[in-house]
Amino acid sequence: MRIIESSKLRILVTCLIVILFFGIVLDFSVSKVIICNVDESPYFSHDLKRILIYFLVLFSSFLFLKKKYRIVAFPFYLIWVIQFINYSNTGVFLSPLTIENLAEFSVVGKDLLVKFTFLFILSFLLFIYLLVIIPRLSIKPSWKSCLSVFLFSIAIIFFTLRSSYPVARFIESIHIVYLNNYAQIERNDGDQFHKIFKNTFKSRGLDNPVNPQNDRLNLIIIFTEGLSDRVISKELTPNLFELKQHSLVFNNYYNHTAPTFRGLRGQLISGFVRAANSDVINMSQKRLTQTFENTGESLPSIFNLMKYDTIFIGPHDSKDKLYSYMKTTGFSRLLSSDDYTEKKSSHSKLSDQKIFRFLKQTIEDEENKKNHFFVSLYNIQTHHGIIVKDKFYGDGRNDFYNKFHNFDYWLGVFVDWFNSNSISDNTVLVVTSDHSTYAVPSFEESFNFKSNSKSRFVDNIPLIVYKKGVSPQVYNAHGRNTLSLAPTVLDLLGLDNVENHFLGTSLFEDNYSDFEHISIIGSDYIRTGEKKYIDIELEPDKKNILDAFYGFSG
Repeated sequence: MRIIESSKLRILVTCLIVILFFGIVLDFSVSKVIICNVDESPYFSHDLKRILIYFLVLFSSFLFLKKKYRIVAFPFYLIWVIQFINYSNTGVFLSPLTIENLAEFSVVGKDLLVKFTFLFILSFLLFIYLLVIIPRLSIKPSWKSCLSVFLFSIAIIFFTLRSSYPVARFIESIHIVYLNNYAQIERNDGDQFHKIFKNTFKSRGLDNPVNPQNDRLNLIIIFTEGLSDRVISKELTPNLFELKQHSLVFNNYYNHTAPTFRGLRGQLISGFVRAANSDVINMSQKRLTQTFENTGESLPSIFNLMKYDTIFIGPHDSKDKLYSYMKTTGFSRLLSSDDYTEKKSSHSKLSDQKIFRFLKQTIEDEENKKNHFFVSLYNIQTHHGIIVKDKFYGDGRNDFYNKFHNFDYWLGVFVDWFNSNSISDNTVLVVTSDHSTYAVPSFEESFNFKSNSKSRFVDNIPLIVYKKGVSPQVYNAHGRNTLSLAPTVLDLLGLDNVENHFLGTSLFEDNYSDFEHISIIGSDYIRTGEKKYIDIELEPDKKNILDAFYGFSG
Protein backbone atom coordinates (compact mmCIF):
# COMPACT_ATOMS: atom_id res chain seq x y z
CA MET A 1 0.00 0.00 0.00
CA ARG A 2 2.89 2.34 0.65
CA ILE A 3 3.95 2.26 -2.97
CA ILE A 4 0.40 3.31 -4.02
CA GLU A 5 0.48 6.16 -1.51
CA SER A 6 3.92 7.31 -2.61
CA SER A 7 3.91 10.99 -3.52
CA LYS A 8 6.53 10.46 -6.21
CA LEU A 9 4.48 7.69 -7.81
CA ARG A 10 1.29 9.79 -7.76
CA ILE A 11 3.14 12.66 -9.40
CA LEU A 12 4.57 10.29 -12.02
CA VAL A 13 1.16 8.78 -12.76
CA THR A 14 -0.34 12.27 -12.92
CA CYS A 15 2.30 13.35 -15.43
CA LEU A 16 1.48 10.33 -17.59
CA ILE A 17 -2.24 11.16 -17.43
CA VAL A 18 -1.53 14.79 -18.37
CA ILE A 19 0.57 13.68 -21.35
CA LEU A 20 -2.27 11.37 -22.40
CA PHE A 21 -4.75 14.26 -22.06
CA PHE A 22 -2.64 16.49 -24.29
CA GLY A 23 -2.26 13.67 -26.77
CA ILE A 24 -6.02 13.09 -26.97
CA VAL A 25 -6.79 16.78 -27.49
CA LEU A 26 -4.06 17.40 -30.05
CA ASP A 27 -4.78 14.17 -31.89
CA PHE A 28 -7.69 16.02 -33.47
CA SER A 29 -5.18 18.37 -35.07
CA VAL A 30 -1.62 17.06 -34.81
CA SER A 31 -0.63 19.35 -37.69
CA LYS A 32 -0.62 22.36 -35.36
CA VAL A 33 2.48 21.08 -33.61
CA ILE A 34 4.50 21.00 -36.81
CA ILE A 35 2.64 23.17 -39.33
CA CYS A 36 4.80 26.18 -38.50
CA ASN A 37 7.48 24.49 -40.62
CA VAL A 38 5.58 25.15 -43.85
CA ASP A 39 5.58 28.91 -43.42
CA GLU A 40 7.54 31.53 -41.56
CA SER A 41 4.46 32.61 -39.59
CA PRO A 42 4.94 31.64 -35.91
CA TYR A 43 1.40 31.67 -34.52
CA PHE A 44 0.92 27.96 -33.94
CA SER A 45 4.30 27.17 -32.40
CA HIS A 46 4.26 30.22 -30.12
CA ASP A 47 0.70 29.68 -28.90
CA LEU A 48 1.37 26.02 -28.22
CA LYS A 49 4.39 26.97 -26.09
CA ARG A 50 2.21 29.42 -24.14
CA ILE A 51 -0.43 26.76 -23.58
CA LEU A 52 2.18 24.34 -22.26
CA ILE A 53 3.92 26.91 -20.06
CA TYR A 54 0.68 28.13 -18.51
CA PHE A 55 -0.43 24.59 -17.80
CA LEU A 56 2.87 23.90 -16.05
CA VAL A 57 2.25 26.99 -13.88
CA LEU A 58 -1.26 25.76 -12.98
CA PHE A 59 -0.04 22.23 -12.43
CA SER A 60 2.72 23.46 -10.11
CA SER A 61 0.21 25.47 -8.08
CA PHE A 62 -1.46 22.22 -6.98
CA LEU A 63 1.85 21.10 -5.48
CA PHE A 64 1.96 24.17 -3.25
CA LEU A 65 -1.72 24.48 -2.30
CA LYS A 66 -3.68 22.50 0.24
CA LYS A 67 -6.60 20.56 -1.23
CA LYS A 68 -9.22 22.85 0.31
CA TYR A 69 -7.63 25.88 -1.41
CA ARG A 70 -7.05 24.32 -4.83
CA ILE A 71 -10.53 25.21 -6.04
CA VAL A 72 -9.35 28.84 -6.39
CA ALA A 73 -7.37 27.68 -9.43
CA PHE A 74 -10.53 26.52 -11.21
CA PRO A 75 -11.41 29.83 -13.01
CA PHE A 76 -7.87 30.05 -14.37
CA TYR A 77 -7.96 26.38 -15.33
CA LEU A 78 -11.34 26.84 -17.07
CA ILE A 79 -10.02 29.72 -19.16
CA TRP A 80 -6.99 27.64 -20.03
CA VAL A 81 -9.26 24.76 -21.12
CA ILE A 82 -11.31 27.06 -23.34
CA GLN A 83 -8.17 28.40 -24.97
CA PHE A 84 -6.64 24.96 -25.39
CA ILE A 85 -9.75 23.38 -26.92
CA ASN A 86 -10.21 26.33 -29.25
CA TYR A 87 -6.54 26.00 -30.19
CA SER A 88 -6.98 22.28 -30.86
CA ASN A 89 -9.60 23.18 -33.48
CA THR A 90 -8.37 26.47 -34.95
CA GLY A 91 -4.68 26.76 -34.15
CA VAL A 92 -5.13 30.09 -32.36
CA PHE A 93 -6.51 31.38 -29.08
CA LEU A 94 -10.19 32.27 -28.75
CA SER A 95 -10.93 35.33 -30.89
CA PRO A 96 -13.58 38.02 -30.41
CA LEU A 97 -15.19 36.83 -33.64
CA THR A 98 -15.64 33.31 -32.24
CA ILE A 99 -17.21 34.66 -29.05
CA GLU A 100 -19.56 36.90 -31.03
CA ASN A 101 -20.83 33.90 -32.97
CA LEU A 102 -21.37 31.43 -30.15
CA ALA A 103 -25.11 31.88 -30.63
CA GLU A 104 -24.67 30.19 -34.04
CA PHE A 105 -22.97 27.15 -32.53
CA SER A 106 -25.37 24.71 -34.18
CA VAL A 107 -24.15 25.49 -37.71
CA VAL A 108 -20.74 23.90 -37.08
CA GLY A 109 -22.29 20.45 -37.20
CA LYS A 110 -23.08 17.90 -34.52
CA ASP A 111 -19.77 16.06 -34.95
CA LEU A 112 -17.74 19.09 -33.89
CA LEU A 113 -20.14 19.79 -31.02
CA VAL A 114 -19.76 16.20 -29.80
CA LYS A 115 -15.98 16.58 -29.98
CA PHE A 116 -16.02 19.80 -27.95
CA THR A 117 -18.39 18.31 -25.37
CA PHE A 118 -16.16 15.27 -24.98
CA LEU A 119 -13.06 17.43 -24.53
CA PHE A 120 -14.76 19.64 -21.92
CA ILE A 121 -15.85 16.59 -19.93
CA LEU A 122 -12.36 15.15 -20.19
CA SER A 123 -10.86 18.45 -19.02
CA PHE A 124 -13.24 18.63 -16.06
CA LEU A 125 -12.33 15.08 -15.02
CA LEU A 126 -8.65 15.99 -15.22
CA PHE A 127 -9.24 18.93 -12.89
CA ILE A 128 -11.06 16.70 -10.38
CA TYR A 129 -8.17 14.26 -10.55
CA LEU A 130 -5.63 17.03 -9.92
CA LEU A 131 -7.79 18.41 -7.14
CA VAL A 132 -7.96 15.12 -5.25
CA ILE A 133 -4.98 12.98 -6.19
CA ILE A 134 -1.91 15.11 -6.71
CA PRO A 135 -0.01 15.47 -3.41
CA ARG A 136 1.03 18.71 -1.78
CA LEU A 137 4.74 19.11 -1.36
CA SER A 138 5.87 19.45 2.24
CA ILE A 139 8.05 22.53 2.60
CA LYS A 140 9.97 23.19 5.76
CA PRO A 141 9.95 26.86 6.77
CA SER A 142 13.22 28.48 5.76
CA TRP A 143 14.44 31.45 3.80
CA LYS A 144 14.95 29.17 0.77
CA SER A 145 11.41 27.81 0.88
CA CYS A 146 9.98 31.30 1.37
CA LEU A 147 11.99 32.56 -1.58
CA SER A 148 10.75 29.63 -3.71
CA VAL A 149 7.13 30.31 -2.84
CA PHE A 150 7.60 34.02 -3.52
CA LEU A 151 9.22 33.39 -6.91
CA PHE A 152 6.52 30.88 -7.79
CA SER A 153 3.78 33.40 -6.88
CA ILE A 154 5.49 35.97 -9.09
CA ALA A 155 5.57 33.43 -11.93
CA ILE A 156 1.82 32.76 -11.60
CA ILE A 157 1.02 36.47 -11.69
CA PHE A 158 3.43 37.04 -14.59
CA PHE A 159 2.08 34.28 -16.82
CA THR A 160 -1.53 35.11 -15.93
CA LEU A 161 -1.27 38.80 -16.75
CA ARG A 162 1.14 38.60 -19.67
CA SER A 163 -0.74 39.77 -22.76
CA SER A 164 0.26 36.88 -25.03
CA TYR A 165 -0.83 34.13 -22.60
CA PRO A 166 -4.23 32.39 -22.29
CA VAL A 167 -5.89 34.37 -19.46
CA ALA A 168 -4.91 37.83 -20.68
CA ARG A 169 -5.85 36.93 -24.26
CA PHE A 170 -9.22 35.66 -23.07
CA ILE A 171 -9.92 38.87 -21.12
CA GLU A 172 -8.81 40.94 -24.10
CA SER A 173 -11.22 39.11 -26.42
CA ILE A 174 -14.10 39.54 -23.97
CA HIS A 175 -13.29 43.24 -23.68
CA ILE A 176 -13.27 43.68 -27.46
CA VAL A 177 -16.62 41.89 -27.74
CA TYR A 178 -18.01 44.19 -25.05
CA LEU A 179 -16.82 47.27 -26.92
CA ASN A 180 -18.14 45.96 -30.24
CA ASN A 181 -21.56 45.15 -28.80
CA TYR A 182 -22.12 48.01 -26.38
CA ALA A 183 -20.13 50.97 -27.67
CA GLN A 184 -22.62 53.48 -28.96
CA ILE A 185 -22.43 54.77 -32.52
CA GLU A 186 -24.48 57.80 -33.37
CA ARG A 187 -27.12 56.98 -35.94
CA ASN A 188 -27.25 59.23 -38.98
CA ASP A 189 -28.76 59.41 -42.44
CA GLY A 190 -25.49 59.28 -44.33
CA ASP A 191 -24.93 63.03 -44.67
CA GLN A 192 -21.71 62.83 -42.68
CA PHE A 193 -20.49 60.02 -44.88
CA HIS A 194 -21.37 61.92 -48.05
CA LYS A 195 -19.48 64.96 -46.83
CA ILE A 196 -16.38 62.82 -46.37
CA PHE A 197 -16.61 61.00 -49.69
CA LYS A 198 -18.55 63.41 -51.85
CA ASN A 199 -18.83 61.74 -55.30
CA THR A 200 -15.72 59.60 -55.18
CA PHE A 201 -17.55 56.34 -55.80
CA LYS A 202 -19.38 56.47 -59.07
CA SER A 203 -19.21 53.84 -61.80
CA ARG A 204 -17.87 54.95 -65.17
CA GLY A 205 -19.08 51.94 -67.14
CA LEU A 206 -17.13 49.77 -69.57
CA ASP A 207 -17.17 48.11 -72.95
CA ASN A 208 -19.60 45.58 -71.52
CA PRO A 209 -18.67 41.92 -72.16
CA VAL A 210 -21.90 40.59 -70.57
CA ASN A 211 -24.62 42.97 -71.73
CA PRO A 212 -23.45 44.95 -74.79
CA GLN A 213 -27.06 45.55 -75.91
CA ASN A 214 -28.07 46.88 -72.47
CA ASP A 215 -30.86 44.28 -72.19
CA ARG A 216 -32.93 43.75 -69.06
CA LEU A 217 -31.19 40.68 -67.63
CA ASN A 218 -32.03 38.46 -64.69
CA LEU A 219 -29.45 37.80 -61.99
CA ILE A 220 -28.59 34.79 -59.82
CA ILE A 221 -25.90 35.09 -57.15
CA ILE A 222 -24.78 31.95 -55.33
CA PHE A 223 -23.04 32.82 -52.07
CA THR A 224 -21.22 29.60 -51.26
CA GLU A 225 -20.60 29.14 -47.54
CA GLY A 226 -16.88 29.52 -46.77
CA LEU A 227 -15.32 28.84 -50.17
CA SER A 228 -11.73 29.94 -50.80
CA ASP A 229 -10.56 30.03 -54.39
CA ARG A 230 -7.72 27.61 -53.60
CA VAL A 231 -10.34 24.87 -53.12
CA ILE A 232 -11.26 24.89 -56.81
CA SER A 233 -9.41 22.32 -58.90
CA LYS A 234 -10.07 20.04 -61.86
CA GLU A 235 -9.98 16.97 -59.62
CA LEU A 236 -11.82 18.11 -56.48
CA THR A 237 -14.39 20.51 -57.98
CA PRO A 238 -14.61 19.64 -61.69
CA ASN A 239 -17.86 21.55 -62.26
CA LEU A 240 -16.61 24.81 -60.76
CA PHE A 241 -13.37 24.34 -62.67
CA GLU A 242 -15.28 23.83 -65.92
CA LEU A 243 -17.57 26.79 -65.22
CA LYS A 244 -14.52 29.03 -64.87
CA GLN A 245 -13.40 28.01 -68.37
CA HIS A 246 -16.57 29.59 -69.80
CA SER A 247 -16.90 32.66 -67.58
CA LEU A 248 -15.48 35.98 -66.59
CA VAL A 249 -13.14 35.10 -63.72
CA PHE A 250 -11.49 37.48 -61.25
CA ASN A 251 -8.26 36.38 -59.59
CA ASN A 252 -6.55 37.95 -56.54
CA TYR A 253 -9.97 38.81 -55.13
CA TYR A 254 -10.45 38.71 -51.34
CA ASN A 255 -13.30 38.67 -48.84
CA HIS A 256 -13.64 42.04 -47.07
CA THR A 257 -15.25 40.70 -43.89
CA ALA A 258 -16.62 37.64 -42.07
CA PRO A 259 -18.56 35.70 -40.85
CA THR A 260 -21.75 34.99 -42.79
CA PHE A 261 -24.12 37.75 -41.66
CA ARG A 262 -21.52 40.46 -42.21
CA GLY A 263 -20.33 38.76 -45.39
CA LEU A 264 -23.74 38.59 -47.06
CA ARG A 265 -25.01 42.04 -46.11
CA GLY A 266 -21.57 43.62 -46.53
CA GLN A 267 -21.30 42.48 -50.13
CA LEU A 268 -24.87 43.44 -50.99
CA ILE A 269 -24.46 47.00 -49.62
CA SER A 270 -20.77 47.27 -50.59
CA GLY A 271 -19.90 48.22 -47.04
CA PHE A 272 -18.79 47.08 -43.63
CA VAL A 273 -21.26 45.96 -40.98
CA ARG A 274 -20.49 46.37 -37.32
CA ALA A 275 -23.13 44.04 -35.88
CA ALA A 276 -21.96 40.44 -35.59
CA ASN A 277 -24.08 37.30 -36.01
CA SER A 278 -24.70 37.16 -32.25
CA ASP A 279 -25.91 40.77 -32.21
CA VAL A 280 -28.45 40.07 -34.93
CA ILE A 281 -29.65 36.82 -33.36
CA ASN A 282 -30.26 38.52 -30.00
CA MET A 283 -32.05 41.55 -31.47
CA SER A 284 -35.80 41.90 -31.20
CA GLN A 285 -37.57 42.22 -34.53
CA LYS A 286 -38.25 45.89 -33.83
CA ARG A 287 -34.62 46.68 -33.04
CA LEU A 288 -33.39 44.67 -36.02
CA THR A 289 -35.65 46.66 -38.32
CA GLN A 290 -34.60 49.98 -36.78
CA THR A 291 -30.93 49.06 -37.09
CA PHE A 292 -30.78 47.80 -40.66
CA GLU A 293 -33.85 48.68 -42.71
CA ASN A 294 -33.52 51.57 -45.15
CA THR A 295 -29.94 52.24 -44.03
CA GLY A 296 -28.26 52.41 -47.41
CA GLU A 297 -28.69 51.08 -50.90
CA SER A 298 -28.20 47.38 -51.62
CA LEU A 299 -28.37 45.21 -54.70
CA PRO A 300 -31.87 43.94 -53.83
CA SER A 301 -33.17 47.44 -53.02
CA ILE A 302 -31.84 48.72 -56.35
CA PHE A 303 -33.49 45.85 -58.23
CA ASN A 304 -36.72 46.46 -56.30
CA LEU A 305 -36.83 49.95 -57.77
CA MET A 306 -36.51 48.37 -61.21
CA LYS A 307 -39.58 46.18 -60.52
CA TYR A 308 -37.64 42.93 -60.24
CA ASP A 309 -38.65 40.09 -57.94
CA THR A 310 -35.88 39.97 -55.34
CA ILE A 311 -35.64 36.58 -53.63
CA PHE A 312 -33.30 35.16 -51.02
CA ILE A 313 -33.09 31.37 -50.58
CA GLY A 314 -31.54 30.01 -47.41
CA PRO A 315 -31.06 26.52 -45.94
CA HIS A 316 -32.55 27.16 -42.47
CA ASP A 317 -36.14 27.05 -41.25
CA SER A 318 -38.17 30.25 -41.30
CA LYS A 319 -37.52 31.04 -37.62
CA ASP A 320 -33.83 31.69 -38.26
CA LYS A 321 -32.89 35.36 -37.86
CA LEU A 322 -30.98 35.24 -41.14
CA TYR A 323 -34.27 35.79 -42.99
CA SER A 324 -35.29 38.86 -41.00
CA TYR A 325 -31.78 40.17 -41.54
CA MET A 326 -31.89 39.63 -45.31
CA LYS A 327 -35.34 41.22 -45.48
CA THR A 328 -33.94 44.41 -43.96
CA THR A 329 -31.16 44.19 -46.56
CA GLY A 330 -33.84 44.63 -49.22
CA PHE A 331 -35.13 41.27 -50.42
CA SER A 332 -38.87 41.25 -51.01
CA ARG A 333 -39.24 37.45 -50.65
CA LEU A 334 -37.48 35.08 -48.25
CA LEU A 335 -37.59 31.33 -48.95
CA SER A 336 -36.61 28.91 -46.20
CA SER A 337 -36.57 25.14 -45.71
CA ASP A 338 -40.23 25.49 -44.64
CA ASP A 339 -41.07 26.56 -48.20
CA TYR A 340 -39.33 23.61 -49.83
CA THR A 341 -42.08 21.48 -51.38
CA GLU A 342 -40.38 18.10 -51.59
CA LYS A 343 -40.66 15.64 -48.72
CA LYS A 344 -38.68 16.90 -45.75
CA SER A 345 -36.20 14.81 -43.85
CA SER A 346 -35.79 14.90 -40.09
CA HIS A 347 -33.28 17.75 -40.51
CA SER A 348 -34.56 21.33 -40.62
CA LYS A 349 -31.67 22.55 -42.79
CA LEU A 350 -31.63 21.97 -46.52
CA SER A 351 -28.74 19.92 -47.89
CA ASP A 352 -26.82 21.27 -50.87
CA GLN A 353 -28.67 18.80 -53.07
CA LYS A 354 -32.05 20.12 -51.92
CA ILE A 355 -31.18 23.80 -51.98
CA PHE A 356 -30.09 23.60 -55.62
CA ARG A 357 -33.35 21.80 -56.43
CA PHE A 358 -35.11 24.61 -54.59
CA LEU A 359 -33.24 27.17 -56.70
CA LYS A 360 -34.33 25.36 -59.86
CA GLN A 361 -37.98 25.34 -58.70
CA THR A 362 -37.86 29.04 -57.83
CA ILE A 363 -36.47 30.01 -61.22
CA GLU A 364 -39.06 27.89 -63.01
CA ASP A 365 -41.81 29.66 -61.03
CA GLU A 366 -40.39 33.07 -61.97
CA GLU A 367 -40.13 32.01 -65.60
CA ASN A 368 -43.75 30.86 -65.63
CA LYS A 369 -44.82 34.22 -64.18
CA LYS A 370 -42.67 35.97 -66.80
CA ASN A 371 -41.04 38.03 -64.06
CA HIS A 372 -37.62 39.61 -64.09
CA PHE A 373 -35.78 38.42 -61.02
CA PHE A 374 -32.74 38.71 -58.81
CA VAL A 375 -32.32 35.49 -56.81
CA SER A 376 -29.61 35.05 -54.20
CA LEU A 377 -28.81 31.68 -52.61
CA TYR A 378 -26.80 30.74 -49.53
CA ASN A 379 -25.99 27.08 -48.74
CA ILE A 380 -24.83 25.48 -45.48
CA GLN A 381 -23.10 22.13 -46.06
CA THR A 382 -19.68 23.66 -46.77
CA HIS A 383 -19.70 25.31 -43.32
CA HIS A 384 -16.81 24.65 -40.96
CA GLY A 385 -17.34 21.50 -38.89
CA ILE A 386 -20.09 19.96 -41.01
CA ILE A 387 -19.44 16.42 -42.19
CA VAL A 388 -21.14 15.50 -45.46
CA LYS A 389 -22.09 11.89 -46.11
CA ASP A 390 -23.34 12.16 -49.66
CA LYS A 391 -20.90 12.56 -52.54
CA PHE A 392 -17.50 11.50 -51.19
CA TYR A 393 -14.21 12.46 -52.78
CA GLY A 394 -11.77 9.60 -53.31
CA ASP A 395 -11.65 7.33 -50.27
CA GLY A 396 -13.89 9.75 -48.32
CA ARG A 397 -11.41 10.19 -45.45
CA ASN A 398 -10.94 13.96 -45.80
CA ASP A 399 -14.02 15.87 -44.61
CA PHE A 400 -12.94 19.09 -46.34
CA TYR A 401 -12.57 17.34 -49.69
CA ASN A 402 -15.93 15.61 -49.24
CA LYS A 403 -18.01 18.70 -48.49
CA PHE A 404 -16.54 20.81 -51.30
CA HIS A 405 -16.80 17.93 -53.76
CA ASN A 406 -20.42 17.38 -52.72
CA PHE A 407 -21.27 21.06 -53.21
CA ASP A 408 -19.58 21.03 -56.61
CA TYR A 409 -21.54 17.97 -57.72
CA TRP A 410 -24.94 19.51 -57.01
CA LEU A 411 -23.88 22.87 -58.44
CA GLY A 412 -22.95 20.97 -61.61
CA VAL A 413 -26.39 19.36 -61.75
CA PHE A 414 -27.96 22.82 -61.48
CA VAL A 415 -25.68 24.38 -64.12
CA ASP A 416 -26.51 21.55 -66.55
CA TRP A 417 -30.22 22.24 -66.07
CA PHE A 418 -29.65 26.00 -66.32
CA ASN A 419 -27.84 25.69 -69.66
CA SER A 420 -30.57 23.45 -71.07
CA ASN A 421 -33.27 26.00 -70.18
CA SER A 422 -34.07 29.10 -72.22
CA ILE A 423 -33.90 31.21 -69.04
CA SER A 424 -30.11 31.09 -69.35
CA ASP A 425 -30.31 33.21 -72.51
CA ASN A 426 -31.08 36.35 -70.50
CA THR A 427 -29.79 35.48 -67.02
CA VAL A 428 -26.39 36.16 -65.47
CA LEU A 429 -25.12 33.54 -63.01
CA VAL A 430 -22.59 34.66 -60.40
CA VAL A 431 -20.82 32.13 -58.16
CA THR A 432 -18.88 33.55 -55.23
CA SER A 433 -18.70 33.11 -51.44
CA ASP A 434 -19.92 34.81 -48.29
CA HIS A 435 -16.30 34.73 -47.07
CA SER A 436 -13.18 32.60 -47.37
CA THR A 437 -12.82 29.18 -45.79
CA TYR A 438 -11.94 29.49 -42.11
CA ALA A 439 -8.31 28.38 -42.17
CA VAL A 440 -8.14 25.84 -39.38
CA PRO A 441 -4.93 23.76 -39.49
CA SER A 442 -6.64 20.71 -40.99
CA PHE A 443 -7.83 22.89 -43.89
CA GLU A 444 -4.37 24.39 -44.33
CA GLU A 445 -2.84 20.92 -44.28
CA SER A 446 -5.39 19.63 -46.79
CA PHE A 447 -4.61 22.42 -49.26
CA ASN A 448 -0.90 22.80 -48.47
CA PHE A 449 -0.73 26.41 -47.36
CA LYS A 450 -0.70 28.53 -44.23
CA SER A 451 -2.64 31.73 -43.63
CA ASN A 452 -0.61 34.91 -43.26
CA SER A 453 -3.16 36.52 -40.95
CA LYS A 454 -3.86 35.81 -37.30
CA SER A 455 -7.59 36.14 -38.03
CA ARG A 456 -7.52 32.93 -40.15
CA PHE A 457 -10.47 34.36 -42.10
CA VAL A 458 -9.00 36.15 -45.14
CA ASP A 459 -8.10 34.54 -48.44
CA ASN A 460 -8.74 34.69 -52.17
CA ILE A 461 -12.32 33.77 -52.95
CA PRO A 462 -13.90 32.98 -56.32
CA LEU A 463 -15.83 35.50 -58.39
CA ILE A 464 -17.20 33.70 -61.44
CA VAL A 465 -19.61 35.54 -63.77
CA TYR A 466 -21.29 33.28 -66.31
CA LYS A 467 -23.55 34.27 -69.18
CA LYS A 468 -24.32 31.89 -72.02
CA GLY A 469 -22.42 32.90 -75.13
CA VAL A 470 -20.00 35.28 -73.40
CA SER A 471 -16.34 34.77 -74.24
CA PRO A 472 -14.34 33.63 -71.22
CA GLN A 473 -11.89 36.13 -69.78
CA VAL A 474 -9.59 36.20 -66.74
CA TYR A 475 -9.16 39.50 -64.91
CA ASN A 476 -6.75 40.44 -62.15
CA ALA A 477 -8.46 42.15 -59.21
CA HIS A 478 -5.02 43.10 -57.84
CA GLY A 479 -5.92 42.35 -54.23
CA ARG A 480 -9.24 44.20 -54.17
CA ASN A 481 -12.06 42.73 -52.11
CA THR A 482 -15.76 41.91 -52.01
CA LEU A 483 -16.73 45.55 -51.48
CA SER A 484 -16.46 45.50 -55.27
CA LEU A 485 -19.19 42.90 -55.82
CA ALA A 486 -22.29 45.13 -55.91
CA PRO A 487 -20.84 47.88 -58.17
CA THR A 488 -19.24 45.26 -60.47
CA VAL A 489 -22.54 43.44 -60.91
CA LEU A 490 -24.34 46.70 -61.68
CA ASP A 491 -21.61 47.56 -64.16
CA LEU A 492 -21.86 44.21 -65.95
CA LEU A 493 -25.64 44.40 -66.15
CA GLY A 494 -25.39 47.86 -67.67
CA LEU A 495 -26.94 49.65 -64.68
CA ASP A 496 -24.44 52.46 -64.44
CA ASN A 497 -24.84 55.71 -62.48
CA VAL A 498 -27.04 54.29 -59.74
CA GLU A 499 -26.96 56.52 -56.68
CA ASN A 500 -25.36 54.68 -53.80
CA HIS A 501 -23.36 54.76 -50.57
CA PHE A 502 -21.00 52.03 -51.77
CA LEU A 503 -17.55 51.84 -50.23
CA GLY A 504 -16.39 49.81 -53.21
CA THR A 505 -16.14 50.43 -56.92
CA SER A 506 -16.52 48.27 -60.00
CA LEU A 507 -13.55 46.00 -60.64
CA PHE A 508 -13.44 47.59 -64.09
CA GLU A 509 -12.87 51.00 -62.49
CA ASP A 510 -9.28 52.14 -61.97
CA ASN A 511 -10.10 54.80 -59.38
CA TYR A 512 -10.69 52.40 -56.49
CA SER A 513 -10.79 53.17 -52.77
CA ASP A 514 -8.33 52.24 -50.02
CA PHE A 515 -11.06 50.17 -48.34
CA GLU A 516 -11.03 47.77 -51.28
CA HIS A 517 -7.66 46.58 -49.97
CA ILE A 518 -8.67 46.37 -46.31
CA SER A 519 -10.47 43.40 -44.78
CA ILE A 520 -12.01 43.74 -41.32
CA ILE A 521 -12.47 40.50 -39.42
CA GLY A 522 -13.86 41.32 -35.98
CA SER A 523 -11.18 43.53 -34.44
CA ASP A 524 -8.46 42.53 -36.93
CA TYR A 525 -7.48 44.62 -39.93
CA ILE A 526 -5.79 42.99 -42.91
CA ARG A 527 -4.35 44.68 -45.98
CA THR A 528 -4.76 42.61 -49.13
CA GLY A 529 -2.58 42.90 -52.19
CA GLU A 530 -1.20 41.06 -55.17
CA LYS A 531 -1.09 37.43 -53.94
CA LYS A 532 -0.42 38.52 -50.34
CA TYR A 533 -2.12 39.89 -47.24
CA ILE A 534 -0.80 41.12 -43.91
CA ASP A 535 -2.16 42.26 -40.55
CA ILE A 536 -2.11 46.03 -40.05
CA GLU A 537 -3.21 48.75 -37.65
CA LEU A 538 -5.92 50.91 -39.20
CA GLU A 539 -5.16 54.61 -39.44
CA PRO A 540 -7.30 56.97 -37.30
CA ASP A 541 -8.72 58.79 -40.32
CA LYS A 542 -9.99 55.54 -41.81
CA LYS A 543 -11.51 54.57 -38.45
CA ASN A 544 -13.36 57.89 -38.43
CA ILE A 545 -14.70 57.17 -41.90
CA LEU A 546 -15.85 53.72 -40.78
CA ASP A 547 -17.62 55.19 -37.75
CA ALA A 548 -19.46 57.55 -40.07
CA PHE A 549 -20.39 54.62 -42.30
CA TYR A 550 -21.47 52.40 -39.39
CA GLY A 551 -23.73 55.22 -38.27
CA PHE A 552 -26.22 54.39 -41.00
CA SER A 553 -25.17 50.93 -42.23
CA GLY A 554 -25.55 49.01 -38.94
